[in-house]
Amino acid sequence: MKIKQFLTEHLKITDETFINELASVMTVKTFKSGEEVFSQGRKITHMAFILKGVFRGYYIDSKGKEITDCFQMVYGDPLMPMFSFDEEVLLTMEAIVDSEVLWIDVNDMLALLKKRDQSMSIYTYILQGTTKRNNEFKSKLLHKNSTERYKWFLENYPGLIDKVKHSQVASLLGMTPVTLSRVRNSMRDTKSVADIKI
Repeated sequence: MKIKQFLTEHLKITDETFINELASVMTVKTFKSGEEVFSQGRKITHMAFILKGVFRGYYIDSKGKEITDCFQMVYGDPLMPMFSFDEEVLLTMEAIVDSEVLWIDVNDMLALLKKRDQSMSIYTYILQGTTKRNNEFKSKLLHKNSTERYKWFLENYPGLIDKVKHSQVASLLGMTPVTLSRVRNSMRDTKSVADIKI
């Protein structure tokens, strides 16, 4: 029921036969906190859509440093750590809390892509979702100061600051943990002054 509901309500698929075909090759998979969904450098074998939970995407740079690239927690969002099925995974995706995804074998998806035109809408949805997220984030990161970046994070990831390591948030926002701590303290002090005035 959960799978078919996702296909009809979120992906807007109306063809009953196609819904049944997709549902027959999809499963609901659980990932425990800290468990990897995809691993950097490996070939992708499955696709995943978020049903519930929080995920972090990160990569290891040339100096061996772990860089947080994204957090994902929106229902229905695709976990897409690369831009093509034949590429190696660019990011390690891990569950931050116990999470659930809709899970489908890439070979099954590719078979459906060849068989039915409507399945192209799913592929387009995945690519658009990934591109939109990356472009929006890079825009905020490049053109905002440290405080504005952190405010953007709080607005776009409500409640997440209490669930993840602050060093990971600092890495995502392109600042050091010390800078993030100063921004948080400054915002806290500003709020305290405002509360006193009220």
